[in-house]
Amino acid sequence: MPQVVEFPPIGNDQRGALAALVRVAKETPAKGEPFKDLRNRLRAAKLWDKERPATILRFLGVGGATITPSMFMQALAAAANEDDTAIVVLDRMWNLNPVLGKTVVDLVTQRAYHKDEIYKHLNSAAFTGKLPSRPGLETWIQIALLLWFVLLGVVYGLLYPALRKAADGDESSEPRVPMFTGIVHLLLVLLIIDMVWKPGL
Repeated sequence: MPQVVEFPPIGNDQRGALAALVRVAKETPAKGEPFKDLRNRLRAAKLWDKERPATILRFLGVGGATITPSMFMQALAAAANEDDTAIVVLDRMWNLNPVLGKTVVDLVTQRAYHKDEIYKHLNSAAFTGKLPSRPGLETWIQIALLLWFVLLGVVYGLLYPALRKAADGDESSEPRVPMFTGIVHLLLVLLIIDMVWKPGL
């Protein structure tokens, strides 16, 4: 199975870069557009690397003289909020390199790892996949950690308080419990699917 190890660098401004990626996806016409129009928007969004143009195009799942939105771009454009965007992007990265995805998710679900520790683990004999470059890995780690912290935030900031209020007889909190539980389940599926399906192995 091919293992993509080059991803668009999102830098320190993760939220800004992901928002720019969503904007590019939303602005791509369903009927298609010339390649140069997409390239111009990617340049304006600071997502275009003229030295490695194939990196962003492969990540978006597009190519050719006329660009039509890929399934990934459509899902990205339909994302309702930052959490949905993070899930769509993580799913795309997982599809591009499931071996790397499994390893990073395994590590961050065990305990809080520093990025240097994760890269050291990947550079050891314990990792059987193709080693990505450090900049390529940064995107993986940032999205995986974001998803983990979103999960903790939903559990402790939304689900538990709603459960307590519902237990105290607050009827307005009862409809929120299934909604928050569903979000937690979705996030957990992304984090533990490797234990059931073991993609790439």
